[in-house]
Amino acid sequence: MGKKPIPLEIKQAKGTVNVTRDINKKLPITFDSKKLTELPEIPATLDEAGSLYYINICKWLLSLNMLYECDLLVVELLAQEMCIYYTCIENIRGKKLIAKSPNDYPIINPYIGIKNKALQNINNYLGELGMTPAARTKLSNIQVDTAKKMENPILKLMKDKTN
Repeated sequence: MGKKPIPLEIKQAKGTVNVTRDINKKLPITFDSKKLTELPEIPATLDEAGSLYYINICKWLLSLNMLYECDLLVVELLAQEMCIYYTCIENIRGKKLIAKSPNDYPIINPYIGIKNKALQNINNYLGELGMTPAARTKLSNIQVDTAKKMENPILKLMKDKTN
C-alpha cells in the first residue's frame, strides 16, 4: 500500500502538475528514425572480422524489414563485441585457465573475464535489436514473409567459428 495520489486540482493549485507523471494522460509515442532499404556503409572503427559481422547482421535485419538508422550504432557495437569475444576465445584455447602474475601469484586468465563481459554485452545488444527469443515475443507486430526468412547470422557465425 503506497501513498494515495494527490488529486489533480490540488496539484494545479500548488503548481506541481507534471504531465509525464500523470497516469491518466498518455504521451504520444513518436519514432523518427528512417527505415533503411539498402546496406549501410561499414563504420571505419571495425576491423575485417567486425565488418563481416556488421554486414551479416545488417543483411539479416534488412531481410526482416527491421533495420533503421537508429539501429546502426547498436549493430556496430554488437560487431565489435563479437570480435572481442572471439579474440578472447582464441587466446584462451590451448592455454591454462590459471596463470601466474608477475609476482608469481596464481590468477585466473584475464581473457576469461573479458570474454564473459563481451558475452553479456552481446546478449544485451541482441535484445536491443530483437534478435533473442525473449525480445521477439515483444515484437508481435512484425510479420516475416517465409520466403524472406534467413538463418540468424549470429548463430551462423558462431557455428562457423566452432567448426
